[in-house]
Amino acid sequence: MKLSILTTLALSFFALNLFAIDISGEWNGTRYQYNDTKTGYIAEFTYKYNLKQDGNQVTGIALIQSKGGKYAEIAVRGFVEGNQFYFEEYEVLNATRDENFLWCLKKGVLTIEEQDGKIEIKGATASFMELYGFECSGGVTSLSKENPSLTEKEVKEISDRDNAEPISIYPNPFMESTQVSFYNDKTQPVYVDVVDIQGRVIEVLENGTLTEGNKNYTFVPKSNETSSYYYVRIKLGDKMTTKSIQKITGLGNTR
Repeated sequence: MKLSILTTLALSFFALNLFAIDISGEWNGTRYQYNDTKTGYIAEFTYKYNLKQDGNQVTGIALIQSKGGKYAEIAVRGFVEGNQFYFEEYEVLNATRDENFLWCLKKGVLTIEEQDGKIEIKGATASFMELYGFECSGGVTSLSKENPSLTEKEVKEISDRDNAEPISIYPNPFMESTQVSFYNDKTQPVYVDVVDIQGRVIEVLENGTLTEGNKNYTFVPKSNETSSYYYVRIKLGDKMTTKSIQKITGLGNTR
């Protein structure tokens, strides 16, 4: 019993002991929408986040407006881990409504970093139509905060610490299962898990000290799992990397 308790505590500490940046406040910037082939942009939007953080959990509102004046006010939720913000927009609260026009809800991981004397949240993320869940073309978000509560030095230290090792996940999106693969370059502690958009651990794939070599794991969501969007997190020694994965729940999810 003693060993079991210690093991549980060690696992919880290892999985959760990642310094979280507080991203509460107002962020302003731009959202660029990809064209269908993702080789360029077809639209540019004024974009704003109003966020509130409690622990590592984040809630808030995304405000987006086109150059033509169309706008949407969208509910946001997610969590912060290290220098990354895992988020999803899940409900359009108020919006301009035109015939044959639907807003796309963004999902993904944004990186928090220092750039040209500012603290920024940015990255490329997927997007999905609000009513039908069909995949939109996605795009790139770039937001900055004028009065950050974190110093540039602190952000740089976190960014350097979280420099990621590459991983491969195939297939992605997947229907029933997907394989997580990576190369471990030396004997060291390795932790691999899968979490949902709210940061809840769905499955721990590895937690131990591994020798050098290729490592492969298969993730199969349980039948009672309702989520279709997850994140795989791999910690090799003191380096963490994260990648989003999506389970296809039916035909016709993309366009």
